[in-house]
Parts: sequence; C-alpha cells; structure tokens
Amino acid sequence: MMQYSQKSSNQLAKYAKWSACLYVVVSRALVPLGFVSGRMQSVLLLFAVLMTVYMDRWMVRIPSFLYVEIVFIAITSASSLMFAKSLSWSITAIQTMIYGLLFGYVLFRVSIVHNSIDWFINSWIIAAIIMCGYVFFTGGYSVGRLVRVSANEGMNSNTLGVFMMFAVWAVLYLLSKRILAKRVSVPILVGGLVSITAFLYIIIETGSRKSFLASVFLLLFWIVFAMRPVFRRLSFNQKLTTISVIIVVLTYIVLRFGTAFLTSADTLRVRMQMMSSENLSDMNRIEMVKDAFGVFKSHPIFGVGWNNYRLYSFAGTYSHCSYVEVLACTGIIGASIFYYWLYIAVRNAVKFFREKKRNIVSINLMALVLVFLFINLVQIMFYNTYLLMIWHLVFIIPLVQEDKIIENVDE
Repeated sequence: MMQYSQKSSNQLAKYAKWSACLYVVVSRALVPLGFVSGRMQSVLLLFAVLMTVYMDRWMVRIPSFLYVEIVFIAITSASSLMFAKSLSWSITAIQTMIYGLLFGYVLFRVSIVHNSIDWFINSWIIAAIIMCGYVFFTGGYSVGRLVRVSANEGMNSNTLGVFMMFAVWAVLYLLSKRILAKRVSVPILVGGLVSITAFLYIIIETGSRKSFLASVFLLLFWIVFAMRPVFRRLSFNQKLTTISVIIVVLTYIVLRFGTAFLTSADTLRVRMQMMSSENLSDMNRIEMVKDAFGVFKSHPIFGVGWNNYRLYSFAGTYSHCSYVEVLACTGIIGASIFYYWLYIAVRNAVKFFREKKRNIVSINLMALVLVFLFINLVQIMFYNTYLLMIWHLVFIIPLVQEDKIIENVDE
C-alpha cells in the first residue's frame, strides 16, 4: 500500500510538472503568436494550479514571499476600489498580478517537489526557440520608422527583446551546470552556442537597448565569474575540445550570418547613439519618472489607483519604471509592501551567494537579480506575467537544493 502511495505521488508530481511546462510554452509563445487563445491560456493555468494542489493532497503550502505578494495585491485592490478613476484598467492589471501569483505558487511547489528549476528553464528556452523560429521564417513585424522588429502587431519590440534576454540567461544557466558537472557533450555545447546566437540576433532585430545591454552583461558576468573558475578545473583534452568547438561554431556563424547581423545592428546602433544625445524618447521617460513622483506627492497615502497613473501622465501612458509606478499608483502604503518584497528577494539572493560562495547556481542567481533590478528601472514588471514568472524564480532558486549535481567551482 505504501509503495502504491509513493508511486501515485510520483505520478502526480510528473503531471503537475508537465502541466506547468505546457502553460509556460503556451503563455510565452503560442498565445502571443496567436496560435492559442487567451482563454485557453487561463484554462491551462487553472489546470496547472489544480494539478499542483492535487499533487500536495489538496494542501495549499504557501511560502512567505507569496504571502507578501498576496498582501500587496489586497492593498492594491482596496486602494483602486476607493481612488481609481478607471476601475477597469485597475482590474485588468490586478488580474495580471493574480495570474502571476497563481503561477508563482505552481512554480514554487513543482520546483520544491522535483528539487530543481530545470523544468521551468527548459520550458522557457523552448518557448524562446518557437518565437525565434517564427520571426526567422516570417520576418516578424516591423515597428516604427527605425524598423524595429517584433513577432506581430500585438507584441511590443521591447517585450520580445526582454523575453529573449532572459532566454540567454536560461541557456547560460543550463550550460554552466552541465559543464561543471562534466555532463556536457559537443552537441549540447553547439546547441547552446547556436541558441544564444539566435536569441541575440532577435534582440538586435528588436532594437531593444536594455535587452542588448543586459545580455552583454550576462555574458560577461558568466564568463568572468562562472566559467573562468570552472574552465581551470577541466583537463587539457576537455579544454582543447571546448575551445575548438566554440571557435568552429562561432566561425561558422560569422561566415554564414555575419552580414545579417551587421544589417540588423543598424537600428540598434542608431538607438544606442540616442543614449548620448538629447533624443525625445529618453527625455520623455525621464520626465515621466519625475511626473510619476509628482503624482505620488499629490496622493501620498493610497496613490491614484493601480494602473491609473497614465490618466495623470502628460504622455498618457505608464511611467516605464516599476519603482515610481508603484509609488504613484498605491502610495506609501502599497509601495512599502513592494519595497519590502524587493528587499526580501535581494537579501535572500545575497545570503545564498555568501553561503554557497562560488556555487554556480548562486552566481547565476546574482546575475539574474542584478539584471532584473535594472529592467525594473525601464519597464513595469507588474503588467507582464512573464516578468512576474522570472521575479518568482529569484525567490525560488535559493529554496531549491541542487547540491547533489552542483559542486562549488573553487573546490
């Protein structure tokens, strides 16, 4: 009877994992591309939640960081009901946060039960490959006078760029784990390099400056802090094989796709040059941050209601900065909860890094945290379910023990 119960629990855990994997791929690739409806996405999320609760024998085990999120959503909802000019906009944005919360619970429980986040990382990469393939074969959708590329008319170029940037991180995470555990093969190394190159190409095509800069940072951070110590531990033959594969793959990519990269880089180069000039877009964003803080000073306690800052903005849109958006929309009460939530994530990541110093997972986590803090400066994480997915991952990585397959890189 005990064996049957254990077997049944293992099966339920697998079903919960696969339902969560399916939701990631569908929500991050198939729905944005129009292959699956948004309603089906909601059904898949509900199914993943039910499978997760069923896996836990109908016990809902909520971690402390999700309790903080629940409090934040409750305060946001209450302030919106009282002060929002457009309650419909608030409800839409709160619905996005609730979806993020539900999947955050699934991500937490499935990762804890399976003792790994690899299932989520692999799902994210699969979704990115699907998106890449679609843009490659269809040419994507041209946006703006600088001809920035997106997947379709309904997707913002920056959204696609940030999504691909996190896919770069995901590939680096898996590659570093396999190399350290000496379980990397030539096909896996080649596949990783090709995937990163494809993702970078899409990022360049989107003209997303923040995604490109963050991706470059991730690559440099990975080489210096993650792979340099690991590379020292490899045998001479392993070093020779690794270097040879990298040179061959990169040489092929340059010879085969170098012209395409240079052509695509024109838009990005123009946008990078804008950073050193007084261009209207960047000046507007700086002014929106100042304006949002001004709205907060006028409504300091409860704010103007979730996703309602745009009604007060001179630009008629959100502030493009999570740190001031939450101040303007929820006031000091809601912002205090958010900043405490942020503090917990950074504190846990730093503590994990110190306790597991030179551990490949802690190094990748620190890179992810730094990039996410940067992205929040120029994008609102609450209005995007995919950003909330990554945000929950920041909390979950330190809770998942993968020491059996990941050694310290300085040992």
